[in-house]
Order: sequence, then C-alpha cells, then structure tokens
Amino acid sequence: MMGMTVQLPPELEKQLDEAARQARISKDDLVRDVLRGYLQEAADVRAMLARRYDDLESGRVKAIPTEEAIACGQEEAPAGNNALALPRSLSDIKRSGP
Repeated sequence: MMGMTVQLPPELEKQLDEAARQARISKDDLVRDVLRGYLQEAADVRAMLARRYDDLESGRVKAIPTEEAIACGQEEAPAGNNALALPRSLSDIKRSGP
C-alpha cells in the first residue's frame, strides 16, 4: 500500500479524531473509507450526467427553462414526464449541503 501524508487544519483533525473514535476505527481506515465513498459517488454522478446528456442529445427528454419548472412548482418532473429542468448557467445552481 502506498503511503501519503495529508496536512489537516486543527479543527478538521479534531473532527476526524472524534469520528474515528465514535466509529471505533483508526483514522487511516476512516479516511480510506470516506475517500473510497467520495470517489465512487463522483464516478456515479459523472455517469448519471453522461446518461442525462445522452438523453438530451437523443431527444428522449426535452430541456425546459428553470423559470418554467419553478413556476409549475416542480422540484422534480412528475413520473412519466420526459422533461428535464436545466439551469441557464452555473450561477443558477445553488450549492446544497456543507
């Protein structure tokens, strides 16, 4: 196994210590598990985005303006509706989560 050194800010190191203690695993194991999960999730998102892009390119779904989707009160397209609401620009995307 390759070795790696990572510098963490003190507050993040405290959080890592606490999370490892609560999970009753080593910090090394916790970091490996979290990184593995992050990388898998990133790969899953890339694959989903590629599929959605293919759907748009093929005409299987129709892009609708964000304002139209919001005006309809839709957070997601209803089942059976082949419409996909897309933001006009990256600035229209609001970050969720931490």
